[in-house]
Amino acid sequence: MKTTILFSALPVLSVLAGLGSGFVFADEATPAVQPAPASTSPSATEPMSRRASNDTSEKADLDLARDAEKPGARVVQLGRITVPIQKARTVSYVAADLGVAMQDAALAEAFREPQAGLRLRSAVLAALVEATALPIMQGADIDTEALSGHLERQIIKDFEGVEDVLFLSFQKSDVPRA
Repeated sequence: MKTTILFSALPVLSVLAGLGSGFVFADEATPAVQPAPASTSPSATEPMSRRASNDTSEKADLDLARDAEKPGARVVQLGRITVPIQKARTVSYVAADLGVAMQDAALAEAFREPQAGLRLRSAVLAALVEATALPIMQGADIDTEALSGHLERQIIKDFEGVEDVLFLSFQKSDVPRA
C-alpha cells in the first residue's frame, strides 16, 4: 500500500516541482532585448558625391523598411500538415508548414478567424490529399512549385482573394513497408 502511494505521489510532486521551477527560471532567463534604432541618415564619412547618388536608393530602402514592419500581414499560416503517400514498397510522409498569401491584409485578417481559417485549412488538406495520386508527388523528388500551383488552382475555386499557397517548410520522409 505504501509503495502504491509512493509511486503515484512521486510523479505528481515531480511535475509540480518542474512547473514551479519553470516559472522561477523563466523570469531570470528572459532577457530584455530592445532592437537598436536604424539610422537612415548618411554617415559623416561618406563623400558628398556618393550621398547625392544614393538619395533614390535611400528612399527605396525607407519604403522597404516600412513594408518590413508588418512581415506576413497578407499571409495566413495554416500550420503543419502531414500527408502519407502510398507507394508499392514505401510509404512517403510529407510534412509541410503551409501558408496562404491573400490579396490584401484585411482579407488575410478575416481568414485568421478560427472558423474561416479552419475552412481554408480543410480545403488545402483535401487538395493536398487529392494531389498525392498525381505524378507531382509520386516521384523521388517533389516539385514544390508545381504542387503549390496545383493547390492554388484547387483553392481559388472556393476562396476568393487567394494569391498563392506557400510552403513555409517542407519535408519528405520515405519509410519502407515491412
